[in-house]
Amino acid sequence: MALEIHYLRDIKGSALVTQTVREWESLGLSPETYEPYLKPLESLLPDVKKGDSLTFIVLPGGSNTFYYNGQTLGGLDDPTFGQHFLNIWLSPNTSRPELRAQLLGSNACETLAC
Repeated sequence: MALEIHYLRDIKGSALVTQTVREWESLGLSPETYEPYLKPLESLLPDVKKGDSLTFIVLPGGSNTFYYNGQTLGGLDDPTFGQHFLNIWLSPNTSRPELRAQLLGSNACETLAC
């Protein structure tokens, strides 16, 4: 599975990590689960500028890789990380149900009452 995000504004890498934590907490992910991800994410996620893209790919088995404007950044050596990261956008409990519906390519908002 691949998720590609095109940025419409400049965002610091540290802000991306902070927002990721907020989203995980909103989804009910425990600090014990996500805290081991924070240092690796802080070292992986760059400051992005308007027009940049980040792509995240998860392969069967859980191996994962981040790409910044097509260049490999690396991944986290944890087979559960990929699903936790993708759940920010794809979980039925996401904070952005309209975006989830668009990502899933359906009229899911109509049936999910977004």
